[in-house]
Amino acid sequence: MKYKRKGCNILLEGIIQIGEAYLSEGDLLSGLVQKLNTTKKNKQLYILKIDFDTKDDKINVDVNEEMKGNSAYEYFFVGSADGANAPQWYASATSINYFITETIYNLTNIDLGNELNEKIKEVFEKFFVDLGKELKNKNRYVIDMKKYGISSRDVLEVYEELKSEGKEKFKPANLTKEYIKIFEEYLKENYGIKLNEIGLFTLLIDGKALAKDDLYKQAVLNFKTGGSKTESKKKEKISNKYCSICMKPYEHTTDLTKMKIKYFTTNQVIFASGVNTKKNYDKNMIICDECFKKYLAGETYVMNNLNTFLSGFTVYLIPHFIYENSMTKADLDVLSEKIKNSFNTVKNFNSAAKLREEVENTLLFNDSDDYFLLNLVFYKKVQKSYKIQRLIKDVNPSIFNKINEAFNYINNLSKKIYSSKRGHIMTLETIYYLTPIRLNNKGEYQEYNNLLDIYDAVFTGRKLDIRTIIDNILDVINIKYYEKGGFNVSGKGGIEMTIKDGIFYIKFLEYMRCLEGGKAMDTDELNLKDDIKNYINSMGYDEQKTAMFLLGYLIGQIGNSQYKNNPEGKKPILNKLNFSGVDKSKIIRLTGDIFNKLRQEKILRFNEMIFNEYKKLIDKNLDSWKLNKHENLFYILSGYGYATTKPMLSKENKGSEENGGSENE
Repeated sequence: MKYKRKGCNILLEGIIQIGEAYLSEGDLLSGLVQKLNTTKKNKQLYILKIDFDTKDDKINVDVNEEMKGNSAYEYFFVGSADGANAPQWYASATSINYFITETIYNLTNIDLGNELNEKIKEVFEKFFVDLGKELKNKNRYVIDMKKYGISSRDVLEVYEELKSEGKEKFKPANLTKEYIKIFEEYLKENYGIKLNEIGLFTLLIDGKALAKDDLYKQAVLNFKTGGSKTESKKKEKISNKYCSICMKPYEHTTDLTKMKIKYFTTNQVIFASGVNTKKNYDKNMIICDECFKKYLAGETYVMNNLNTFLSGFTVYLIPHFIYENSMTKADLDVLSEKIKNSFNTVKNFNSAAKLREEVENTLLFNDSDDYFLLNLVFYKKVQKSYKIQRLIKDVNPSIFNKINEAFNYINNLSKKIYSSKRGHIMTLETIYYLTPIRLNNKGEYQEYNNLLDIYDAVFTGRKLDIRTIIDNILDVINIKYYEKGGFNVSGKGGIEMTIKDGIFYIKFLEYMRCLEGGKAMDTDELNLKDDIKNYINSMGYDEQKTAMFLLGYLIGQIGNSQYKNNPEGKKPILNKLNFSGVDKSKIIRLTGDIFNKLRQEKILRFNEMIFNEYKKLIDKNLDSWKLNKHENLFYILSGYGYATTKPMLSKENKGSEENGGSENE
């Protein structure tokens, strides 16, 4: 097999490869159609048809047709016109907004053949009202709602009412919202349906769906590929230059604005080759007509079939084939389903048994068979395009097997540590809940790079800093303990399970080789119970980490005693901890405080051996202490968490045995 040429944008090339496979058995028109949901929250969605009847001079509304799997193809839904401020003229949409105002006007500027052009012109002149030149075309024209029985209010009166609020308060967008509100009231009153029950809106003229017209479809295709009259200036034949993808001297297009997934900036002079002009982007990226058509088909295919979610982010899973590969659309469909299922399986399984079953069916990627790499594109929809938040490149698909192995390792390790039948379940979502992200007042992520850095490392095997991970976990514990708001994690609930999650999260990262695992001290030297030794060995704690773990374990024992004796179930001992960190001087003070509290709670005789071992380790290591105050706190909390959760799990095991419960394996 011939190795593919390096040097061009691998993400762009991957999408073009997908488009090429799709077009091997399909046409570009069908390749532009975007899939639509047929239900919403398990409720059937409907198609709303607005029919402009020029013969009887009336508007007919039909909401009887249910959304089906092929509705997007039947009514040729291709999304919205590309570009943030592009005129919206497509005849099928997922929102009523443009139909009430700008769509018909914009269609008068599209060449659809003499007969259809005349029809559209007639609809525009007969059914729409001009609100005046002071508004831009986007908001200037609106359906005459009073004349056609949609509202008792005149659209001009509505405009004047809003305008009377003053220039500072008046916004054209609010005008459109008001008209939409009026239209929805009309729908509720006459058809008993709301706008959110509509899955697709489509325009008809004299009973014929505009989206089904061949000339209309050709116009959309021309617009998408830069072939329409309005776009011809952005497409030119360039001599002595070659396509950046196929390297052939074709007629090239420099209009990359129709790409929905934005890979690079094309609207700032500083990013152009030759900073003195905005016309030099073609020197950086040139895509020929054929490659651009493949790109359009590939982009839509990715949006339809390789789109998923992770931790509140939307993600594209885009394969990039390393070798020349003649793939058919059928092959592509099988591979796409396999990729998506593999990703989703390791993302959110809920039991080890289910994972093993799913793995047999989905995680079939082996290192020897890999002929492609994956690019994970985390993105956010911004107006009409998709802004890339993070691109994780060159992910070997065999990583899904590795992640699966790590999850099984964690599941089995937790059973060993806690002598429990129920293993600890971890998913990729766990990382999200152990990495605090501040939210704005709209609930949107403000600081997400830290989380995406970690996902990047997990998928690519890159090294992480253990102190950063510990700081993240401690921040989450702080949020929960002090019940803080404004983050992606809830400020409610106890900290014990968060500590447990954090401990196994670190072991997961060690298994994935994103963190260096520690070498455990020789626990034979310690006069401790076997279960505690087992924990120390399993975690790979050295003497200093073990000392902090034992200190935390003693705090946990005191907390357990206080919890039983406190009517409110509180643990005052936790007030002794500084959740912003524990330095060496605080360790010394805690040592005395903990000893006194053990005596006060009358549990010293049960824990004196542990305290003595802790004291030996502290006295031996304090002068050469290497852990910082956050690490000290974390390993103290690991001991506290173990002392707190182990009795809880023991009760669950006992209850399961008494009730004949089965293992969750």
